[in-house]
Amino acid sequence: MNWQDVSVLLITLNESERLPKLLNALPSDVGEIVVVDGGSTDGTPDLARQWGARVWVRPFRSFVEQKNWALAQATRPWVLHLDADEIPSQDLIDEVAALDPPPDVHGYWIARRNFFWGQWVRHGGWWPDAKLRLFRRTSGRFVARGRRVHERVEVTGPTAYLRGYLIHETYRDLDDVHRKLRVYTTLSAQDLYELGVRSRWWHRWLLPAWAFAYTWLVRGAWRDGRPGLWVALLQAQTAWWKYWKLWELHKLSARE
Repeated sequence: MNWQDVSVLLITLNESERLPKLLNALPSDVGEIVVVDGGSTDGTPDLARQWGARVWVRPFRSFVEQKNWALAQATRPWVLHLDADEIPSQDLIDEVAALDPPPDVHGYWIARRNFFWGQWVRHGGWWPDAKLRLFRRTSGRFVARGRRVHERVEVTGPTAYLRGYLIHETYRDLDDVHRKLRVYTTLSAQDLYELGVRSRWWHRWLLPAWAFAYTWLVRGAWRDGRPGLWVALLQAQTAWWKYWKLWELHKLSARE
């Protein structure tokens, strides 16, 4: 596969700090870079344009809607979907360049090496963490269980796995942890509310404890030391806040 046949797809919001590292890692002969920005205030769109990206700015409503809209702007036969905090390894870049996709393969799964504060987290469910990221443009679309989060690529045809990987630098600092936790749990609670899910007492009290124990003990996050502890705590906090926010949504609805 020639990199000229690949559209790199990005949705962004205030990513001027991380975006240059990703753009610099992409091969110089990539077909196009499509960036859809949700309204950054830090100059992200201008920065992307300086790297030759095709850039659109539109309001963010949900990950699925934004990514499908971005997909509609792509023009190359293949699409590589990335987040601003993901960097393709050199092994992955070389592998894609040498790839000769069979006609019946419509997408490829790519593993992610998730880093937490500079350390590769190999346990707790964070490795290999394969995602369907490279796919034929006309065969794929983004779907989600709800409307806002848990989006994934769905392709109409068989898929395969690549050996190369993405370097995923998950969080910049504690403020970034809190920001992402707040945004994710709010959107997740709204999705569950619209799906008619109720927040039961065990969701709010038992599920967070189980999420921590399962990640820390069963999935072995303890093997990664302090980063592993943070991963287990994040799983617990995600469950805690998501179901308390869902409980609040139902309470507010009952008052109306």
